[in-house]
Amino acid sequence: SDVYKRQPYALAAGLELVVHRLQAGDCDAACRRSARDELGQLLRRPPGPEEPQQQARAQAVLLYCRLLLETPDRPAAQTVLDLLSRTDGLEPADAAVLRCSALRTLERHPQAAKALIGVLDSPAPAVADEIAALLAEASARIETWREQPSFEDFLVDLCRLAEHAASRTREAQTRDVLRLSEAEC
Repeated sequence: SDVYKRQPYALAAGLELVVHRLQAGDCDAACRRSARDELGQLLRRPPGPEEPQQQARAQAVLLYCRLLLETPDRPAAQTVLDLLSRTDGLEPADAAVLRCSALRTLERHPQAAKALIGVLDSPAPAVADEIAALLAEASARIETWREQPSFEDFLVDLCRLAEHAASRTREAQTRDVLRLSEAEC
């Protein structure tokens, strides 16, 4: 901990090492789990006030969340939501995609849709991918939410997401999913 206070770039250096290992062509599932655990340890250290430390921390949180979500399990998804809620300086689109993915894992699709509505203008491909994943799951399970009091709001959000995605996709499979959603709109 004292090392990180004395060396403002220590977190950034640790992050760089983890990223380098992940980008190596031979990083298998065990390597990815190890990287996730190492990032978790880095993030448990108290954040430093220095700017490089804050930027590195935001990058480390995003990477750690992505690694956590590789295994769709409820405790990991809740950890992602907790981390995102208490980390400043995250790119809104990145945070929204991770939040949506975690909420889908927790089967909280109405909240997942809300998470994406605020970043529809983002050009990030991950936003479009997450919209497609959410619409596919929601279309397959729309009856699950029909009796809930918030169903109408959820449907409005899904229609907005479907309309947005339809305007940006040429893939036949995605368009088929969107048609399922649009049938409800």
